[in-house]
Amino acid sequence: MLDDKYRVEQLIAFGGMGAVYVGTHIKLRKRVAIKVLNPALSSAQMVERFHREAITASQIGHEGIAQTTDLGTSRHGEPFLVMEYLEGEPLSKRLKGGPLPIEVACELGCAILSPLGAAHHAGIVHRDLKPDNVFLVRQSRGEMVKLLDFGISRATGLEAEFRLTTTGLVLGTPYYMSPEQARGDTNITPAADLYAFGVILYEMLVGTVPIRGDNYNQLMYRVMSGEFVRPRERRPDLPADLEQLILHAMALDPEDRPRSAEAIEHVLVEFCRASFREHAGDRSASAIPRMTATPTPMHPTPPPAEKSRIGLAAAVIGAIVLAVGGFVLYQVLRDDPQIPRSSETAEPVKPAEPAPAKPADTAKPADTVKPAEVPATVVLRFVVEPASAAIAIDDKATTGAEVTVPRDGATHRIKIAAPGYVAHEETITFDESQRLVVQLRRAPNKPAPGKPSPGKPTTDRIESESPYK
Repeated sequence: MLDDKYRVEQLIAFGGMGAVYVGTHIKLRKRVAIKVLNPALSSAQMVERFHREAITASQIGHEGIAQTTDLGTSRHGEPFLVMEYLEGEPLSKRLKGGPLPIEVACELGCAILSPLGAAHHAGIVHRDLKPDNVFLVRQSRGEMVKLLDFGISRATGLEAEFRLTTTGLVLGTPYYMSPEQARGDTNITPAADLYAFGVILYEMLVGTVPIRGDNYNQLMYRVMSGEFVRPRERRPDLPADLEQLILHAMALDPEDRPRSAEAIEHVLVEFCRASFREHAGDRSASAIPRMTATPTPMHPTPPPAEKSRIGLAAAVIGAIVLAVGGFVLYQVLRDDPQIPRSSETAEPVKPAEPAPAKPADTAKPADTVKPAEVPATVVLRFVVEPASAAIAIDDKATTGAEVTVPRDGATHRIKIAAPGYVAHEETITFDESQRLVVQLRRAPNKPAPGKPSPGKPTTDRIESESPYK
């Protein structure tokens, strides 16, 4: 029992931030979902972020955002939230069946953008938008989208960014993280959510995320470099304007992305079914017609009418039309598992001023044309805390924040260690320049002899069933 009113019944999901249980409010006899924060993350800052999820959802007040009805702490100090219980499935489960039909994917996209735009109007940036946090709720009139997990959201203009506390802990999910989040920028704007939406739309239409990596650091490097295969190369029947919308949302520079969720929705609705477009203006955009769990086969979809392209230019590009050509130059294609960079695609619009020279390891547009020009070395950049930590490559100590190594395509072992901290080890492949971001966590203090270890209660229901023991 929690607070003598919530009966905890079953663990239904857990991740790095917390576990979710099915429960019942015994007085109201109502089913609820109970989220419990991972005890390992129960610092004052993380508890504050956890509680902010309840406050944030209340501030937005949109039916497309899962509501939190209560918050509290178990008798053993575990913070918990009580939320409305939703029946359905996350978008991530739906996408396991492969790419969706174009019209269905675009209708889902509009249903996501409606509550997301409401959050942005309330000054809230979600910062962890991903298919796991898009829940498709079953109801009599079809399905409704609910956005979940505003636990790491942030109201615009509030406190400085919460820093990493353990190795590999990041605020956001890597596959959907914007370049500015990957860089560790503290000023995260709604443009980061629009980037994540572009990744989700790509995945709904193509069947896979645009950017992958063999390890976290390689993935972050590719996110910051904008290296991915354009969607029409993987699904040729996509309309060119729809591809351009995805590329626009995934621009490297936040200033080059659409100005709002509504601007994207205004364009996206043109690719939806006529029945959806007819009722888009007089009903909630978070409600969508009932869809089967198994996607129907893909069929070519004709491009939208000329007026939709004019709408794209007017509503989305607007005052930043001169930046479109520059944005295209950010897109770098990948063709095979080694992902060599292909020549940059020529576009009618190009920046008026000459582009600044790029570093040699990030600007190699002719690699696929002249393989002989591939550099024989790659650069490893280390961002490590504490700064005094020792770095070893294959048990050989190295110095400095940048190390140049042979591009041998082989796997090598990296070890980072410092007194009083837990050492970090990982293997990487020397096939491209990489940026490795590691923050060591302090070694736990050993309890004094004869004293029990703290944080190991045995009587609380949550404690005994917690996956974090």
